Amino acid sequence: MASSRGAFLPRPVNASWLLLALSCRNDPLPVAEWAGTEACTACHAELAEAFSRSGHAVGLASIQGRAPDPTWTPPPDHPGLAPAPPGDLDWQDLSYSLGGFTHKQRFLDSDGYFVTGTDAQFNIATQRWVAFEPAADPKPFECGECHTSGFDPEGNQDRRPGLEGTWQASGVQCEQCHGLASLHVEDPEGEGLRVDASAEACRDCHIEERDDVLAARDGFLWVNQQYTELMASTMAHLDCTDCHDPHRSTHYADPTHNPDRGLVQTCADCHDHGVDASHADLDCVPCHMPPFVSSAEGDLDTFTGDLPSHLFRIDTDPKAPQFRSSGRESHPRITLDYACRTCHREEGPARVLDDDAMRDSTGNIH
Repeated sequence: MASSRGAFLPRPVNASWLLLALSCRNDPLPVAEWAGTEACTACHAELAEAFSRSGHAVGLASIQGRAPDPTWTPPPDHPGLAPAPPGDLDWQDLSYSLGGFTHKQRFLDSDGYFVTGTDAQFNIATQRWVAFEPAADPKPFECGECHTSGFDPEGNQDRRPGLEGTWQASGVQCEQCHGLASLHVEDPEGEGLRVDASAEACRDCHIEERDDVLAARDGFLWVNQQYTELMASTMAHLDCTDCHDPHRSTHYADPTHNPDRGLVQTCADCHDHGVDASHADLDCVPCHMPPFVSSAEGDLDTFTGDLPSHLFRIDTDPKAPQFRSSGRESHPRITLDYACRTCHREEGPARVLDDDAMRDSTGNIH
């Protein structure tokens, strides 16, 4: 008896016919285009206001012959941007300002190259000028992929030879993470946007050259590798957004738009470890997320950089090295120097302890 199993199978599609039919459509599928932050603000005003006060939004600012005018409202405790151009330059000699939110501010000259040499970088926290790179060959701006939105590696922005690539907007704006938004603006209910809350969404900008190496220099972790640190830590199962709201600043609080400094949750929401009376005035961060990262300045005498690390695990063995032999790569841990000696040192805020005393005391902290 002949089988009837094939009687209900769909007829094979003729691929050539399908392609011809699609090519003859009079109404081609619309393609999303750049909409701009102003279009997003029309519906998301509060979120846009909070985001404009974050470091993401202000990573690059156009100067155009005048002192940089930040697109965010500096909080009362912001120390202030560079009060003057670097060196003997005028504002008319500069095209863009890079950074200036919390740590450092660098400048691009009228051709789009970095201003380098002595007194080329303004450090926000210390309010002082320091050196940035030797004043030798021109250093092009190669940072557009992470410091701009709608980036295209081809061409030169503003036709300035030092600006490698072109972009739609300076800083990290909405569409850099959520995708081109023109269709969503036209049909908010029918056309969604990309919402990726995974750590991998932050990876491309928050690593150095490799995401399996903890790059270090001059006794501190390199600045742009929070993803690498997290993946090398005991908290690798977390996503960045488990703790951080990427739309809000983690550095500056705002009573209206950002009262919690962009924290979705804190350590105590998951960990119930208390501390003994000797450390009762501290929370988890000073020890488990010490300033072991240097963005603008680091002080090896006090083992203090200017950004918190995301390695979390403290190795209490006094002989444990922090760095591999080259000094340009860190082990995935925090040694006693960086976890404890920032306080327990000569002229520090806590009593001096030697290595063995620090190791022995760690068992009594929690």
